Amino acid sequence: MVIADQSRHIESDIQSAMLEWRQRGASTGASIGPLSAYAEVPLFVNSKASRLVQLADFVAYWVYRGYESGDASVLQRLAPGFDQEGDVLHGLVHLVRDYRTCECLACASRRDAP
Repeated sequence: MVIADQSRHIESDIQSAMLEWRQRGASTGASIGPLSAYAEVPLFVNSKASRLVQLADFVAYWVYRGYESGDASVLQRLAPGFDQEGDVLHGLVHLVRDYRTCECLACASRRDAP
């Protein structure tokens, strides 16, 4: 399911992207194929009216900052809240060609798993 803040995104752009993702897959460089498990249409909600969307925005910002700016200080504190089994993070995934050389939390948890 995709939930977007209606004040920040153009609805038609996101709906077009969803159609492309369902048909061709995400352009992440990974071969994950079509993303057929998405809901039919994205849900648009005003984040000012929903604390849950505000929380999701906060988490997304710190995940982005951890990967793009190299500032994982808050992401490290959020990591225990992501789904995990044993020491392997399933709720935080980093799609890279070789997770064996990446030092991020998600890749390290998979690399170090038995």
